[in-house]
Amino acid sequence: MTAPRDSNADPREDLPRDAWLREALRHAPDADAAPPAALRDAILRQARAAATIAAPRNASSSPTGWRRRLAEVWSWLTGPRVAAGFASLMVATVVGLMWWDRPIDEGLRRPVEPHAPVTTATRPPAA
Repeated sequence: MTAPRDSNADPREDLPRDAWLREALRHAPDADAAPPAALRDAILRQARAAATIAAPRNASSSPTGWRRRLAEVWSWLTGPRVAAGFASLMVATVVGLMWWDRPIDEGLRRPVEPHAPVTTATRPPAA
C-alpha cells in the first residue's frame, strides 16, 4: 500500500523509477501539462460529497420496530454465505430425490444380463 501523498507535492514524483521511462516521459510533448488546480479541487469535492453518508430521512418515513428488523433479516438472507447454504441444500435435495425409493447400492452394482439358452441346431427356413 502506498502512503498518502501531500496535496502540494509535484505530480511527477509518482513516476516510476525506471531511468529509460523517466527520460522518455521528460521528452514527451506534454511533459509539463497538468490539469488546473481548480479542476482537481472540483473532482475532490464531488468525490467527497458522493462518499459521505446520506442524511437520514425524516422520522415518519424511516422504518421502525418490526419493519427495521425485517429489513435487517432480509439483508442477511440475501448475503453470499446464506445463498451458498441454500444452494448446498438444493443440491442435496436434488440428489436425494434422484435416489427416491432406490437402495443406495443399486447404482454400484453392474447389471446382470440374462443368459439366453444356447441352441446349436438351426431350423430350416419356412417354405
